[in-house]
Amino acid sequence: MSVRKEELKIAYWQECERQQHPYEQWILLNEEKNVEEEEPRCHVFCYEKLFIEQEQIIQKLSEEETDGDFVVLISQNGEIASFAKRAVKEFFETHQKMDVVYADEDEIVDGKRCNPWFKPEWSPDTLRSFFYFGHIMAIRKGLFLTEMKKMTENLPVETLIRNLLAPKGMIAGHINQILFHYVGLKPTENIRHSVESVQKKNRIEEKVSVIIPSKDHPELLLQCIQSINEKTAYRNYEIIVVDNGSTDENKEKIQEMLKKYHAIYLYEERNFNFSAMCNAGARASWGRILLFLNDDIEIMIPEWMEIMAGQALLPHAGAVGAKLYYPNSKTIQHAGITNMLVGPAHKMGGMPDEGSIYHARNLADYNVIAVTGACLAVDKQKFEAVGGFAEELPVAYNDVDLCFSLWEQGWYNVVRNDVTLYHHESVSRGTDENEEKKERLIQERRLLYQRHPDLYGKDPFYSTHLVQNRLDTDFHIEYQYDYEKQDLMSSVGIIQCPKESREKRWRHLLHRGQDVLYHIDRIEKKCLDFLKGEDTYTEIEGWMGYTREPNYRKERVLLLKDASTQCYTVSVFAKERPDTKTVFLKQEYYELCGFVARIQSGELPKGTYELGIMMTDRCNGRRMVKYLDRTIEI
Repeated sequence: MSVRKEELKIAYWQECERQQHPYEQWILLNEEKNVEEEEPRCHVFCYEKLFIEQEQIIQKLSEEETDGDFVVLISQNGEIASFAKRAVKEFFETHQKMDVVYADEDEIVDGKRCNPWFKPEWSPDTLRSFFYFGHIMAIRKGLFLTEMKKMTENLPVETLIRNLLAPKGMIAGHINQILFHYVGLKPTENIRHSVESVQKKNRIEEKVSVIIPSKDHPELLLQCIQSINEKTAYRNYEIIVVDNGSTDENKEKIQEMLKKYHAIYLYEERNFNFSAMCNAGARASWGRILLFLNDDIEIMIPEWMEIMAGQALLPHAGAVGAKLYYPNSKTIQHAGITNMLVGPAHKMGGMPDEGSIYHARNLADYNVIAVTGACLAVDKQKFEAVGGFAEELPVAYNDVDLCFSLWEQGWYNVVRNDVTLYHHESVSRGTDENEEKKERLIQERRLLYQRHPDLYGKDPFYSTHLVQNRLDTDFHIEYQYDYEKQDLMSSVGIIQCPKESREKRWRHLLHRGQDVLYHIDRIEKKCLDFLKGEDTYTEIEGWMGYTREPNYRKERVLLLKDASTQCYTVSVFAKERPDTKTVFLKQEYYELCGFVARIQSGELPKGTYELGIMMTDRCNGRRMVKYLDRTIEI
């Protein structure tokens, strides 16, 4: 028995170690090992030494005609991956029109790889803001040699690359692999300095039409318009308020207020349709730039309008967004929208705006697939070219739909993180928390992807190697453990209905300190094919474990008992839950107390089930059964 205990203990700690280091698991799963194919020959140069070694480099490249068709530039502070040259060669062979390519990278700290940087696809505004190509790039040899011959001063490599790309309107490719390992922690202050030195507003003279949908919120609207009037440095703008049916009393208040600010008031009683309201404001506008604004936005900086409008006028620009804070704080509410497999998400939402979050995502002008309609600027001609807001999306995802359409037409959406505004979030229409609103949200999200099927689960500005299957506000690695794999279902079995521990026995267990604690975090219906709404399953998540007996010995299952006392067992997937440390204070083995269970539709008869837990000691077979004060619909 002692051997069995030791085996179970080792297996427990191995699984803990595995779940605590997802990047190491990602490396094992994604990167090639024992590569036998010979690496292609090519020149690798440290970009810090290009000017110092200019003559030798030119001579070497001119004389050695057969030594590869490209050169690789890396930082001297790191190591190139063993398969990097082959990856670059394959890229150039399959992308004949691309002359420059960059790749992903990570860091080596204390001998271990960490902090992977999964970069976006070509992002022109991000490149203007800081050199996100990082520490590895490759250029076709002929083009590189031409540029080297032109070099007359010791320019940074980013200047060399920008000089090469800009005049020809070229774009750079991206290899979605880790090809470089920076040795040591990269200094983040360099990114901040780079961003702050280049962020600027473009001079404009065109009229800006500020379009504000609003109903029955005269106080909010007054705060919004007052802040525009008092804090906006740029003065060539008009304000258009679109009201879909305020009460007579509020309508009168709004009319009086708007007279003072010389604003246009469009009033029409109709069901709430954000898209239709915005489109009506656009039709009534006289400005070259449309700036859609929620009535719960409060202006913070004088240059906000000039920066956003100037960005929107750039030929390549699509929709332009801002960084929105929760009221009277520096907590991020919005800084661009990410399109994940689970749908559009607001990365960094709820995070403090401190330091550099995932390579300046909160600092730089980042190209994104979409920005929120709470504050969105766009050239009116481009807006009209894509048909404006989709009125079949009256409440949700209409802003994402507009941005998707702009992207599909070849324009780049961007969030200007140097424009910060307060957003009194969702005061206007409330939240989407009741069942009716949740169902509407699901239907509108489904319609969004029916309109843009090629963008379902795809985002050129958010790596496929970053988390896709949960609405995570941070930027975590996309490595799925069993508890995260939505196509991996629990096994379901039938068991003779086990009785709960009797009252006397239960008290005896508690007295001896062998008590069990548990909690169900959520029970929800999900579907494998979101677009079709089919192949549903029920997912249950929570935690359970003994407070004193070693949990590594326990096999855990859920119990589902129907009205006829027929009982089923449902296996669970172990999930690391470090947050349970505060619950299992005297338990050494608490890390894997978390669990997730997924019950495939059709596995159980439809009906209402009483939910329970059963924990079996793998060494002596003793069971603990507890039915919870919880039912579940299957």
